[in-house]
Amino acid sequence: MKKFIFVIFICILTLTACNNNPNTNEVTLPTHPNMEFVEIVHQAKEENEYTTTLYTVKNSTQEQVTEEYIKILENDSWNITFVNKPLLIEATKENKEIMIFLFNKDNDVTLAILSR
Repeated sequence: MKKFIFVIFICILTLTACNNNPNTNEVTLPTHPNMEFVEIVHQAKEENEYTTTLYTVKNSTQEQVTEEYIKILENDSWNITFVNKPLLIEATKENKEIMIFLFNKDNDVTLAILSR
């Protein structure tokens, strides 16, 4: 009986010690409601490199997306450090830096987001 209780105790201890905590403190980038993922162009391999990801917002203009995205970032506590409307937004939050380049393509806006 003691062995059985010991085995159960070890199993419970193992399960609780190996518990994955999904609540990380990593800063994530908020998304525009109409933003669709296209591809990761470059994945950073070192700490000082940027990861470049492409997104598209359909049936919109650079000016509209720039204004909306600035509001989204500010509502998520990002510090807007530089804006060159409607081409570029730079922002920081805690240890995260982003640069968002906006391009018109037909009736869509492509966002190239560099983050580190």
